[in-house]
Amino acid sequence: MDTEQTYYITMTFWTSKARAKTGRLATVPFTSKPSKPSTISATTQIDTTPIKPPLQQTSAFLTLPLELIQNIASYLDHSSAASLCLSSRYICYAIGRNDLTEHLSLSCTLPKFQRRKNIEILERAFPSHWYCSWCDTFHRHDVDGGPTRYANETKRDCAEFNSYLHNGQEYIICYHHVRLAVNRVLWGKEYGISVQAFAYDEAAQRRSGKIVLDTSLKCEARVVEGRLILHASFDIKIPSPGSLHSGGLVKSLTPILPHVVAGHRDSHAPHTGMQQCLENVLARGKKSKVQLCSICATDFSIQCGTNQAAPSEPTITLHKPSQPVLKINVWRDLGSGRNPFAASWRAHGELGKGREGFASDALRLASSQPGDIKGAFENGNPRFAAGGPPAGMQRPDGKSFEKSMSESWTQEILQSRAQREPEGGETAGGSDSVE
Repeated sequence: MDTEQTYYITMTFWTSKARAKTGRLATVPFTSKPSKPSTISATTQIDTTPIKPPLQQTSAFLTLPLELIQNIASYLDHSSAASLCLSSRYICYAIGRNDLTEHLSLSCTLPKFQRRKNIEILERAFPSHWYCSWCDTFHRHDVDGGPTRYANETKRDCAEFNSYLHNGQEYIICYHHVRLAVNRVLWGKEYGISVQAFAYDEAAQRRSGKIVLDTSLKCEARVVEGRLILHASFDIKIPSPGSLHSGGLVKSLTPILPHVVAGHRDSHAPHTGMQQCLENVLARGKKSKVQLCSICATDFSIQCGTNQAAPSEPTITLHKPSQPVLKINVWRDLGSGRNPFAASWRAHGELGKGREGFASDALRLASSQPGDIKGAFENGNPRFAAGGPPAGMQRPDGKSFEKSMSESWTQEILQSRAQREPEGGETAGGSDSVE
């Protein structure tokens, strides 16, 4: 018997003997090979416990017989059956793709908005893409993108056409950011971006005329009941306490307010009531109540205090007047991200060179109260406008106000076209139908 066989038999003997005593962990005296002296310690521990693979979670629905799954699918309409078909590969094999094919083929005959809504069920089948209603296509999700990393995203015209919010520099919130954040909460982390991507902290100097002011901006977001709520806090250090009562201070502060804090798409002016609120706070030095913009779904409050930092060690210094700090807090309901044409989203966007007065969300806000959006962000309370008709303003035919307004706009367009058309024919531009 050679040296190698002797070494192997010795190790096997001690391992089996120790396992019989402990049942789990064997402490084996080390016997080195005669030809290779070892400098390892006297004992070596060997864990002989078998490693179990992680348990795979399986839905109880997938354990049903194929016949029962097919029977359940037979009671669903085409839209629900198409969604069920895309839930997993096993379900797709079980019930087939006939309902999905018929659902998509019928969508081609529907009006544009209804067709886009039906196609959205494919979005759950492709976590790496999101559906753009403006382009009527699926765009790839830029993993390295987000409001703070917009420069890393693929440049598309729809990002600007779908409206956006910004701070004037490097923080840009587009429609697809809202959609992806809501998708992640509703469907899973692989479908979008985290709300942490909306976190932003900036300290900068902003110039208004000849005045340079130290400012700071902080943003954070939260999804409540499938809607994205954005909180932005903007601080402005006033140069001297005596300038608080200056009549031109409000006019010099308004231009430096970032769009994400004070802007909306209906006009270049700040939120309704914000300028008057600024004047009252600066004149009286008190905190304002929470107010609601009548144009976009935004709560805001303003307060003016002093920036007094507690010293780390007691020191003797000359008394200096504390520097006043103006703090503006806003809470925006940016909507559910399902439709870029919804007033709940577009009312917040940048107007740019567009015409004023065409992006109000006043109808939906008629049932809202100041503080509802703030409470939704802080407490998760969903008591804010979700798109339903205001109390006492329901239509007798049961139609929603959004649908009725769309129908009325369509009728007005058709009437105006009929007036411009000659009596015996169509206009030179053709006979395009209004969807």
